[in-house]
Amino acid sequence: MKRPRKVSSTSDQCDASRMDSQTAAINSHARHKLIVKQSMRKKTQVYRFPCSKTTTIIFFVLISCVIIYIAMKVATDTPIPFISQVSHRMIPSSIELAPTWLSPIIHIVNTRFMQHQGNLTTLATARLNLFRTICLPSMLHQKNQNFLWIIKVDPFLDVQIMNELLRILHEDIDRFDASNIAGKSSNNFISMRERIFVIGSNTNFLTGHNLGAWRGGKESQEILSHSSSKILMPKCNRGCLNFLRRTRNLLAPQSGIRSGNIELLQKAKESEPYRIVLETRLDADDGLHSNFIEHIQNDALGKFGSLKMPPSSLDALKDLQGPNHLESYKWYYWCTESHLKWYPHGNGERGQLHGEKRSNFCVTPGLTIGFNVGTLVEHVPQYGHHELYQKLLGHNECKNTKVSKQEVDKGLVCLGFVKGFVGAVRSRTETSAGMADMQMVMERNGRSQQDLLWDVLRKSFGVLNDTVTETKTYFDQNKKEIARENLEGQCRGDHSCKVSSSIELNRIINS
Repeated sequence: MKRPRKVSSTSDQCDASRMDSQTAAINSHARHKLIVKQSMRKKTQVYRFPCSKTTTIIFFVLISCVIIYIAMKVATDTPIPFISQVSHRMIPSSIELAPTWLSPIIHIVNTRFMQHQGNLTTLATARLNLFRTICLPSMLHQKNQNFLWIIKVDPFLDVQIMNELLRILHEDIDRFDASNIAGKSSNNFISMRERIFVIGSNTNFLTGHNLGAWRGGKESQEILSHSSSKILMPKCNRGCLNFLRRTRNLLAPQSGIRSGNIELLQKAKESEPYRIVLETRLDADDGLHSNFIEHIQNDALGKFGSLKMPPSSLDALKDLQGPNHLESYKWYYWCTESHLKWYPHGNGERGQLHGEKRSNFCVTPGLTIGFNVGTLVEHVPQYGHHELYQKLLGHNECKNTKVSKQEVDKGLVCLGFVKGFVGAVRSRTETSAGMADMQMVMERNGRSQQDLLWDVLRKSFGVLNDTVTETKTYFDQNKKEIARENLEGQCRGDHSCKVSSSIELNRIINS
């Protein structure tokens, strides 16, 4: 018997249709979510290169070596070639404007203090006394203050010695600035505190050292690499940077730029292609006459082309030099002809002074090399101070035009001596690297002659009698220990390591 067919009502049909549509919507939404989820997985999936376990190990070893190399470079404050090297053109385009440097000359005075000998505290104290007594006052008394004084110290220098060096500098400089800032223009006046830089570095340039100078940017780049505010470090997170800084401070506690205006250094670096560049050597135990900087700069302007105002471009610089530029010098050397020598173990409470004049030999204090605009460092011959005169005798490649026979017959074309005043004072003590003339203490000078020389030292170098007496006392009391430590440090780094010096130091130790 057939079951009667159930006839659905209109309301039942509507309910069934509604349920079917809801189910379809739910299924459609679920499919959409699945598609989106799969798409996101594809986007975020990291592609893995097929490689063997050996390749992976090699890759991680290389990465580790790079990280260690960068950490060591930063720790020792040496520029990282592939990070800090900046291309530098010697002669800029004429459309480029030079930075604000108000002088036609950039004059750098280079001094080294205890490089590679930072742990020899008795020797360091002796040299610090000489620096305070002779070197520093002679620079503060320069009539022309248009120079930057770069004092490079061993990055591992004893902390107490470094603190004392900075204290002496700051006290004397502040006293000098306070007495000289009156009446100066606040816009153009640059204090001595801004001009003197103490830098923890054992890297040197020019004769006998690394190829390069302030001309060309290598020297300024190395100096600015020690700036804590502008240290060139690899890109990494904060924890990485903190680790590198702590490592650097642990390995080289005195690294960095410890005094001076870093912005002034940066301006000098940027202005270098447009300016005459002079570099003067001054050891920490020697001094320069108060007229020295002024004399060198005036002579440089005469030889390289006089500038009435700072140029803003290379074309403007050539216009200012005029036709005489064609007859000017490309480079030039200056040496001091007359100088004083101080022997602390001589007669009298201040020791003994001796005057010397040498017209055929270049002593180290005041030895200056000048670069005209456009002259490359590679174009300038470089020799040690002891052979410079002989090597440049008859040399005429320093001028832009052919040198006349009369000039060649005179002998020196590319080197000149500072004459007319006693250019420098040299300390002849157990701290000296060369130890020359230590046996000349008994030079017979009359009392009146000694008084005259001490008067020159006081008036022309700013050296005070009281500090000379204190320094002499320290040398008398620590003579053998100073000699012993100097002997120990003679052959470190790029020091002279002379056999004659070792013989003389051993004689002092065993006397």
